[in-house]
This record gives sequence, C-alpha cells and structure tokens, in this order.
Amino acid sequence: MKKLLDYISKCIHTGESARYENAESAAHSFTTKTSGSAADSIEGTISGTAADSFPHIISVIGAGGKTTLIRRLSKEFVQDGRKVLVCTTTHMLAESDTLILETGDDSQETGNNSQETGNNPQETGDNSQEAGKAPLDAERDPAVFIQKALQMLNTQHFCMAGSRCRAEPQKIEMLPAETFAELKDAADVCLIEADGAKHFPCKCPAEHEPAIMEGTDLIILVMGLAAIGQKVSDAVFRYQLLEPYGITGEQIVDESLLRFLTKEVYGAKLNRLWPHIPIVTLDMTLDSDFPANQGGMR
Repeated sequence: MKKLLDYISKCIHTGESARYENAESAAHSFTTKTSGSAADSIEGTISGTAADSFPHIISVIGAGGKTTLIRRLSKEFVQDGRKVLVCTTTHMLAESDTLILETGDDSQETGNNSQETGNNPQETGDNSQEAGKAPLDAERDPAVFIQKALQMLNTQHFCMAGSRCRAEPQKIEMLPAETFAELKDAADVCLIEADGAKHFPCKCPAEHEPAIMEGTDLIILVMGLAAIGQKVSDAVFRYQLLEPYGITGEQIVDESLLRFLTKEVYGAKLNRLWPHIPIVTLDMTLDSDFPANQGGMR
C-alpha cells in the first residue's frame, strides 16, 4: 500500500498533480508550488533520506480533514522511526493522551481563533460544542511539562501538546514560544494545525488567517470533497467573504469552486505572504473506519 508520505513527497518533488488512494483515504492534488532546491530538500526530508535537516515544521491549513491528515502523517512518521510533535497555532480539541500546559493567564488567546467569526458569529474556534465540559488535567510547572513531553517523544515517538484554552477547556492552544522551541528541537517533525474551520469541509480565510507557525518549511492546504453538491452557505466557513468575488451562499459547490478557493483565494494569499515555503494542496475525502487513535474528520 502506497503511503501518504510517499504521495506528498512526489507532489513536492515533481510539482505535478497526482492522485493518492487507498482503502482509508483518497486525495487529489489541485495545485502544488515548489521552489527548486527547497523542494528537493523537503522531499528528501519526508522520504527519510535527509535526517540531518530535521526538525521539520509542517503547517496544515484549510478545512475538511486537517486533524485526520495530521494523525495519519503522525502514524507514518512514527512507523519510520521519527519523533513527532503535534501542536496548534489556533485551537484544537485535546485527545486522551494530549499533554496540556496550564498557563494561568486568562487573557491568553493565541492563533487565529481568538478573532473567529463566520457562518455563526456566536461560536469561537473549532469544536465549539465541546465548550463547557469539565477541564482536562493540566501541568502547571513548565519544567515538568517539558520533561513529560520529552519522555513521550523518547519512549512513544509521539507527543501532542498545547496550552489549555481558557475559554474552552476541552481544547488546547499555542504553547509559549520558549516551550515550543525546546520541544521542537527534540522532535524530528512538528505537525501544526494552523487554521480553524468549525467542522465545515471548505473555508475562505479571514484577513488574519491562516496562522502559519514561524519556521514552517512546508504548508499543506486541505479542502474537503464532501462540500461538492452542497450550498456554499452550508459547506464553506466564512462564505460571506466570497461575496466580493460574486459567489453567494445559495450557489452549489462544485470542483471549479474548490479550485477557486485553493488557487485564487488561499493560494494567492500564501504566495504573497509566504513565497519561500513550498505548498501542497490536497482535496480530501476520508472514510470513517480509521483506527481508533487516528481521530475523525475535521
């Protein structure tokens, strides 16, 4: 079975559209942007032939499969013997094995979700239905937190970590910069969820989005094929931002609209703000029978 890492490596190395399919998922690359030697370096790193270039920071953005993609990539990296750190620059639902740092700062709101408004302006962040549940256990001592994270990376080769989100205690948000820096140096690869979409399969980014992690050397942009056939207002987070392009909420999403979102909306913004970072754009459809530790579609 062809691995997802192999597929992404091919996209980066060739800059060509291709198709990735297996029993668990299918992805179609609408666009890729590479930049010569940078693309060669990233391709070598992913395929395991340039271990000395780690740590390697991958920011995953868009909608319709970010968390599932991160979990799948984590599994494949770990199987290849890599130490994987999963974090977020926005808000992310904590899992049972997530390591949480209690910052004690009620005013801390990092990443783009502190400003979130969209199809339902009364919600904030992804997984808003989780708000109000009892908070998960968290570590208050940063030094102990770092030691626990390092132990997980050394023994399990995987650690998902973040600061507690004070507004929604079932979620994590961005770690303090100094904490992330120390953990990043101990990991072979860092997978960063750098966008929020409130479970919508597609998204139009606001001015402050996406929240690309500093030091990122690969961006993966995800859009969900589940949007096709739905009304724009039902399938696209922040669909109101498409009105200047002449796209209304009553229109039906088709493949041409997905291409427009990835190339003309997200793509143009990424090329303008982060022209030096290679981009792989995936249009994702994922079924629900992943192993239990692989999470669900976001």
